[in-house]
Amino acid sequence: MAWYSVRCLLRTDGAEGLFEERITLWEADSLKSAVERAEHDAGEYAPGVGMRYLGLAQAYELPNDPADGAEVSQPGIRAVPVLWPSGREKETAHHGKAEEVLR
Repeated sequence: MAWYSVRCLLRTDGAEGLFEERITLWEADSLKSAVERAEHDAGEYAPGVGMRYLGLAQAYELPNDPADGAEVSQPGIRAVPVLWPSGREKETAHHGKAEEVLR
């Protein structure tokens, strides 16, 4: 068994189109199992907060068991923040800062 963090993307159904990144921890036999459990959880959680799960999950196997101050997401250093590399993102410059815009 290993520990995994899984990030699922949710969106409101309203005109405002707000997003939530739900990050949950799972102890599982495999990354696939952790993702399946997280997606099930996201599907049950989303309607209760007026959102829907978009079917996009990213998972990371923790190098150690969770502990105080443990890193729980994929480490990475980027010049531009990329949250969801699905091909639907567009990066634009705004006053010298990069921002991600979902179409």
